[in-house]
Amino acid sequence: MRLIVLLLAWPLAEIMVLILVGGRIGALSTLGIILATGIFGLSLIRKGGIRGLAGLGSGPKLSESGQAGSGAAEVARTLFGILAAILLVLPGIIGDAVGLLLLVGPVQRWLMALVGAAMLERVAGLASQRFARPRGEEVIDGAYEVLDQPEAETKAPSGWTRH
Repeated sequence: MRLIVLLLAWPLAEIMVLILVGGRIGALSTLGIILATGIFGLSLIRKGGIRGLAGLGSGPKLSESGQAGSGAAEVARTLFGILAAILLVLPGIIGDAVGLLLLVGPVQRWLMALVGAAMLERVAGLASQRFARPRGEEVIDGAYEVLDQPEAETKAPSGWTRH
């Protein structure tokens, strides 16, 4: 439900902000900003997007210190870059602002921590639900012993098969 409201409210907010900014700085200046951020977004997609996606499957990369970087952090940075490029290409001031923020390192780290904490909480909740024992159910401990099975007696074929 929240996603539907967001998908409906986003374009309306973009139009409102475009009108406000256009009234403040002029229509041509606003168009120039939209075109400039669109070109910047396309250049990000062209330079980093496809190369970044291709690099995700190539394994961990070595950092400047010679140590392997965090795979999850690399994936998150690449996805933030692609999302930022898409937001910059789409026309609108709000999307451009969010896209530019997604390119800033401290914002990326903050979002990674926020999403990581939410994912950990969700996984822990799912695990506790899955492995929790229902109340009132008794557990009976016991021991077992494997008995040797007597070897099957050899019988003559039944006649239904050819031997």
